Amino acid sequence: MCEIQNGLWKGKNPPFVKVKVLRNTNFIKKTGALSFDDVAEIDVEKRHFEKRELINGDIILENSGGSPTQPVGRVAYFDKNLKGFSYSNFTSRIRVLDKSICDSKYLWAILLSFYKSGKTEALQSQTSGIKNLDKKEYLKIKIPLPSLEIQQKMIAEAEEEQKIIDANKKLFEIMERKIEKVLSEI
Repeated sequence: MCEIQNGLWKGKNPPFVKVKVLRNTNFIKKTGALSFDDVAEIDVEKRHFEKRELINGDIILENSGGSPTQPVGRVAYFDKNLKGFSYSNFTSRIRVLDKSICDSKYLWAILLSFYKSGKTEALQSQTSGIKNLDKKEYLKIKIPLPSLEIQQKMIAEAEEEQKIIDANKKLFEIMERKIEKVLSEI
C-alpha cells in the first residue's frame, strides 16, 4: 500500500543537482505541517534525487533527532505542487501507492495522532545524544482502514473544524489587541 524511502544528504559522485531539502527543523511543532522558511539547498547525486523527489501527498517521517522533551516519530505532510524538493537523511518519505485504498492525508492524520499520543516514545532508542526511531517496529503500527469515502469524509470534517479553530484564534488575537489598547489608555 505504501513505499518507504530513506532521505538523502550531500552527494559524493557527479552528476549533481541542487535540491531543496526539508529537515526536522522544517517540521512545525505538533501540527504536522511544514515551514518553508530556511530550507537547506544542497548538491545531491542526480540518481539519488530522482528516487526521492517529493510529490504532493507525501508524508515525511522523522527517523532521528528529537530532544529530551520531543520524541522522534513526528510526521509532516507535503501538500505542495513544487519541484526540486526532497527530505534529509534524518527522515524518510512515506508515499501511498494505492490511492484507491488509502488517502495519504488520512494516513498522515493517523500517524500524527499516534505521535501526539506519545506512542512513538516506546519505539525510540538513543545513541550518542541522538534519538532514533525503530522503524521496523514503527512500520508494524496497525492502521484502521475504513472505506476511502469514509477516510475522505473524516479529513473533510477535520479540515472544516480547523477552519473554525483558526478563525476563532484570529478573533481572539483581535480582541486581545483591542483590550490592550483600552488598558493602555487608562
